Amino acid sequence: MTDEYDPLDFPGQNRAEAENADEVRRQRQKELSDLCKVMGSKEGRRFMHRLLSEAGVYRSSFNTDLAQMAFNEGNRNFGLIRLGELMEACPQQYALMLNEAKEENERRTNLRRAGR
Repeated sequence: MTDEYDPLDFPGQNRAEAENADEVRRQRQKELSDLCKVMGSKEGRRFMHRLLSEAGVYRSSFNTDLAQMAFNEGNRNFGLIRLGELMEACPQQYALMLNEAKEENERRTNLRRAGR
């Protein structure tokens, strides 16, 4: 039987580990490529900015209620993981996303000031 595990087949084990590592790398590249496609559109960047903002990436998670603070920090951790992926996949799109969000915020602020 060729499917039996042989604890002394070190070359076979190394080959299997290398194949698994290659598959993990391919999957990671696919995920990062997908993220770049999302960030390739204005709508995708707007969605990601909202996701990061709602996760609390741009604010402190501190709260005097420890349970609430733990909850906030869990949300923030999720957002920081997504932010790390953005910076790995397409940092130039992240910068563009921030500029677009700033411009949109300024536009809304000006409309409120004008009484609309």
